[in-house]
Amino acid sequence: MTEEKINIKGLNIYYKIFGEEKTSLPADRRVLILHGWGSNSEKWQKVGRLLAENGIKVIIPDLPGFGQSDKPPKAWCLDDY
Repeated sequence: MTEEKINIKGLNIYYKIFGEEKTSLPADRRVLILHGWGSNSEKWQKVGRLLAENGIKVIIPDLPGFGQSDKPPKAWCLDDY
């Protein structure tokens, strides 16, 4: 697993990557997991590891305001996400 961050619209968004970095992986061998409200990427690490062990690349971000990611300047609603 690696942890990275990207800055989107002034917010640092952290995410975890499980699996190999092959760019040749077909789309059906890549998964994006979005955690639920009030959660974060930590809760999905076991799933990420299990999928990676089966040859699937997994990306699990901390949505803005959750986990390690920055909080937006004002509370976001569902439409903002």
